[in-house]
Amino acid sequence: MADMTPHMVTGSRVLVTSMVLAIVVASLMPEGFASVIGITTAMENVGHVFAYGALAFVVVVLQQRYEPASAAVVVALLTLMGLGLEWIQPMFDRMPDWIDVLSNALGAALGALVANLLLRGIGPVG
Repeated sequence: MADMTPHMVTGSRVLVTSMVLAIVVASLMPEGFASVIGITTAMENVGHVFAYGALAFVVVVLQQRYEPASAAVVVALLTLMGLGLEWIQPMFDRMPDWIDVLSNALGAALGALVANLLLRGIGPVG
């Protein structure tokens, strides 16, 4: 995190941690909770893409790098996080779903791609 003040570094860490915690909580909510608040399956899948995409975008931008390998590492780690969350869902009376894993991976890839394109266009942010 080049050229960032200590407050910016702390804020960045808080932001990323908050986003990860929100994803974990949403992934482990009781089965049927989404339908209670009116969220359809299609909306839930879009939510997976958006949440993982937003997290990947933020992490890649915060890295302030141009190398596609950095984005690839972020995508791989977020995909593994999503896979891990799906794997432990039975412990929380939820059923794992491969569509969720694919939605998570797609979101992470799209978020990292957009961040990389933005960084290439304007240079390092910060």
